[in-house]
Amino acid sequence: MEDSKDTPSKKRKWYSQAFKQEWLKNPEFSEWLQQDKKDSDASYCKCCDVTLKNANKTMLTKHMNTVKHKSALSSSKSTARITQFVSKKKAAEIESEQAAKSELLFAGYFVEHNIPFASVDHLFDICKKALPDSNIAKNLSMKRTKLSYVIQDGIAHHEKIHISDVCKSNKFSIIIDESTDISVTQILAVVVRFFDTTTQKVIDALLDTIVVENGTALGLYNSVKSMLQEKNIPLKNIIGFGSDNCSSMMGSKNGFQKYLKDDIPSAFIMGCVCHSFALCASHAVTVLPSYLEAFLKNLTSYFSRSSKRQRDFSLIQDVTESPSHKIPKLAQTRWLSREAKVNKLNIEFQSEHFRLHVLFSMISSEYKDLLSFFIKDNVLNSHKISEIDPSMKENHKSISDLYLGGKAMAQLIKDPLRDEALVTRFKTDCLKLLVELSVQIKKRFNFSENGVIAKLNVLDPKIAQGPSPPDSLIPLAVYFPSVISEDQLNNLDDQWRSFRNLRDPTLVPMINDNIPEYWYQLRNIKDGLDNPKFDLLSNFMTTLTALLHSSACVERIFSQVNCVKTRITNSLKAETVRDRILAKQYITRGNSDCTSWEPAKALIKDLEDGSRETSKPLKRRVPFLNKSSEHGIIETDNQRGCSVYDGDLKDVNATELLSWFGLHFRCGMIRIIHVTLMSCLGSIQVHLWCYHESSLFPANQKFIRFDDMNTSLVVVRCSHNASQHSHLCSLKLYFLVSS
Repeated sequence: MEDSKDTPSKKRKWYSQAFKQEWLKNPEFSEWLQQDKKDSDASYCKCCDVTLKNANKTMLTKHMNTVKHKSALSSSKSTARITQFVSKKKAAEIESEQAAKSELLFAGYFVEHNIPFASVDHLFDICKKALPDSNIAKNLSMKRTKLSYVIQDGIAHHEKIHISDVCKSNKFSIIIDESTDISVTQILAVVVRFFDTTTQKVIDALLDTIVVENGTALGLYNSVKSMLQEKNIPLKNIIGFGSDNCSSMMGSKNGFQKYLKDDIPSAFIMGCVCHSFALCASHAVTVLPSYLEAFLKNLTSYFSRSSKRQRDFSLIQDVTESPSHKIPKLAQTRWLSREAKVNKLNIEFQSEHFRLHVLFSMISSEYKDLLSFFIKDNVLNSHKISEIDPSMKENHKSISDLYLGGKAMAQLIKDPLRDEALVTRFKTDCLKLLVELSVQIKKRFNFSENGVIAKLNVLDPKIAQGPSPPDSLIPLAVYFPSVISEDQLNNLDDQWRSFRNLRDPTLVPMINDNIPEYWYQLRNIKDGLDNPKFDLLSNFMTTLTALLHSSACVERIFSQVNCVKTRITNSLKAETVRDRILAKQYITRGNSDCTSWEPAKALIKDLEDGSRETSKPLKRRVPFLNKSSEHGIIETDNQRGCSVYDGDLKDVNATELLSWFGLHFRCGMIRIIHVTLMSCLGSIQVHLWCYHESSLFPANQKFIRFDDMNTSLVVVRCSHNASQHSHLCSLKLYFLVSS
């Protein structure tokens, strides 16, 4: 017993309870409980202003039931604080902004990957179901109609404004081409090339597409000119024009370029280099025996339509351990990519980067190599290539000395033809091909060293800062009076002569990287008075980088058209396809994609305001009209986001109302979107037509389709017999007004 008394008793271990975040989800605690800011393990009562340490759920329940806590909680509910309203409002605005941004990101995903808009109808319902605890997901609401408005009237609209503003204030080149889409709609794509001071790069951007109604050169030119005038883009800002080499575009007498030259004599005209090479090759092969082309076409056809023959051909390749290949189809232009040397030129001049400075040197080098196949060496070395006539037989090598390429020469050595006549015939055909190809190339390219294309090599910093740069820029500047005026020529040449001796180490790393950026950075160099030393030279050179070398950028637009307008979506209008391409262009600008794209604040605000004010987004900028008359009222319908005429049908034909509508139809402002025709017998299906301005209602009424923009009066024609018009009593006409 004594031993037990002497043994010290064990100390009681106190239980320690840390704060749990799950308590905040309990509706009994959520109103007053929070984690203590000073002690993360303790609980804090906001009503009683007390810290509860080591408090478990039972202790929190006991505290909640005390008289003091109940009284404090009741007082806090009855007294509202200003900070609560501010924080709630701020939270609501943040959620609304995040929801608008999320909808734009989803729209960007759809437009970048060319997904049909019908797929969006169930997407956001699934998001709400999959993310039930997300407040942003709860605020998302978008189906195909809203998605179309977000892309066409939101993203694409901002891109239209941006590209138009750039063209209004900067010099640019214009590249056009026409094509027919899957719905047999002929479309003219208009692409502009300009120097972007923000990215300091040359940008190719779609300006607009035009549905071709008159396919003549004059009709195309008038369409493009009208489009530029509607966008308030001055024609004088055009410094260059490029297209493929068809007669309607490049004809010297009645081509598009001729009409452009009439308005802008100093415009730089450049046919597409890649198209030119294709035409040269197409003309050259015509001198070969026709059975060669027929054999290649028949060979392709033999395999292309038979899966059994393709399997047998693949089996033969496997047995012989040959590389697995398919027999390519013979085409007029794409066959150029079969040969590595020509493919190199295609890749070089289909580039989106500035390549005009190497155009003359590369083509001249390849042309000289081609001449060396059959032109005598002494002629080639003693004359300039522009002076050599490839068709002159006196300049040709003998048949035995022709160079036919490494593979052909090796094949003739390994497996020589026994009949000498066949060898002579084969080499003679090769000579004809080489001669015709050289003649066609010389016909399409200017190899004169005094031509403007040759002088543009000075845009290459390696030449401008090289050992022997040109003494003066005047021989180049005189070709571009719209870029540099005559009064500025002396200052330009003074800056150039000073620049020739410049050795700035900060500019050296950019010589091989970005040529437009090199010339743009030149304006940052200051003189002794802290004034720009080469501002005029920098502006002249950066402007010239907007000159074009091919029309490959337009071909890319048509590739996008084919991706957007497929067999499933072939009912899309040309304007809709254009807006989707513009939206994609807006998103992917600056090498971004739908995952890295950050919507602009103005675009987010536009979507927020449009969704909040009307049921249709992005209509905040569209002006609504409010007008009253004795016949009816024209007012704004905020729910539908449009203007509405509501009046008696018998008074629709009144002169005042029709003249008002006619005034706006003549300037193309009104777009009818819905018609509701009421009668005492119920709703009646109607068709909307336009009526010519010759007189109000002549005896022989002739109606024309609504899309004719030469109309002035609106007439609603019932689909039933005229005798039923006596039952009609009211009309509602919903329309939008263009800005």
